Amino acid sequence: MVSARKEEGLNDLCILAVPRKRERSFALRAKSLLPDLILGCTFPRAERLHRRHGAWLIAESPLFPGYILAETGCVEALAAALRTGRIPGVRFAGSLSSGEHALMESIMEPDGLVRLSRGRIVHDRLLVHAGPLSGLEDNVLRIDRHKRTALVAPIGERGGSMSVLVGLEVVTKTHSEAARQASACA
Repeated sequence: MVSARKEEGLNDLCILAVPRKRERSFALRAKSLLPDLILGCTFPRAERLHRRHGAWLIAESPLFPGYILAETGCVEALAAALRTGRIPGVRFAGSLSSGEHALMESIMEPDGLVRLSRGRIVHDRLLVHAGPLSGLEDNVLRIDRHKRTALVAPIGERGGSMSVLVGLEVVTKTHSEAARQASACA
């Protein structure tokens, strides 16, 4: 059976498990070790805000610690090659669904970096005005304003599959008039 992605001429993204803290080196080496199967390999990272010595700094951290994404034309062949141990220390962990693939392509830059998004909450609704989450507000499942992160569901899906934790700075939050009146009466 030919998938819709193959009919469109798109390649699949596979998840490869690698040793932690060595994701970058494995992403650089994987394509050269299996050039016939791996078309491209990225180490997904996210910009997040961290508080150090009273100041908020932008720092990069792994999006999926211990995992890299590999682009391939044949998922089954790549899985079989990794099961035989052609790349020591790397194992096949699965492939992304079409919604997960669309989400990763929309938020990730070509080098694998997910930039920090900035937005505001108006009347209990998120509005992102800068960053890769702009236009994907409906996919945000949860916002942690203290850690300045957002949990994002794949496009077209609301849960039960891979969710991504990305950086989101909510600059302001304005309440609706009814919420203001209720808090004033309490």
